[in-house]
Amino acid sequence: MILSVKKAMDILDYVVQKDKASVKDLSSQLGMPKSTICRLAQTLQASGYLGQELETGDYYLTYKFFRIGYDMLEKFGIRDCVRPVIKKLAEDTQETVNLTVLDETKVLFVEKIESELIHTSIKVGSRAPLHCTAPGKAILSSLPQERVNSILEKCVPFEAYTENTIVTVEGLLKEVELCRKEGYTICKDELANGVYVIGAPIRGYPGREAAALSISGPSNRFKPESAAHLIIEACEEITRRFNA
Repeated sequence: MILSVKKAMDILDYVVQKDKASVKDLSSQLGMPKSTICRLAQTLQASGYLGQELETGDYYLTYKFFRIGYDMLEKFGIRDCVRPVIKKLAEDTQETVNLTVLDETKVLFVEKIESELIHTSIKVGSRAPLHCTAPGKAILSSLPQERVNSILEKCVPFEAYTENTIVTVEGLLKEVELCRKEGYTICKDELANGVYVIGAPIRGYPGREAAALSISGPSNRFKPESAAHLIIEACEEITRRFNA
């Protein structure tokens, strides 16, 4: 590991979390001397990854990350191959559809078609836990068990978001195995109360170890079991498009 690169990445990660940060904040939170922070931050600024406010001197992320993210979407064919499929799925179900990928020990939301009936708080670019989300369970179901075990080791202990959140590895593995058998998984009030979500894995997603689709809606209206065949067919269609 190149330590200076790791430190630069730590600076970027912290700025992502806080939107902007001063040299003092970065130094105290990351445990680096201010001189090191200044040197690395100025290098990131010269490379176009950080900007600096004139009045406060705080550092913030530039739109270069947006351009990189957009280029990745184009490179892996998300716009051409995936968006038409998830748009149709959203129209057929009248609910919100999300495309997600595995990002270390989290689910990363990379595309979204939102229902006109209700708006959700999850945004493209946000991340969520694996253990209490339908796409997270679906992603785990598509991986070899050894890989699943290695990921979960980094996630324990599981945080409880509601009274329905699965907080044991054994409980989660039962859900993952059921998803392997059924082809889909369901979360009811696990990440947030009043929200039901169904997820299914996408096979052979380019450039990523694992990916999944999910459909979410309010528990007083959405019946996820009724959408099971639709989401499975959508995932299979995406796989066919990427392999064509």
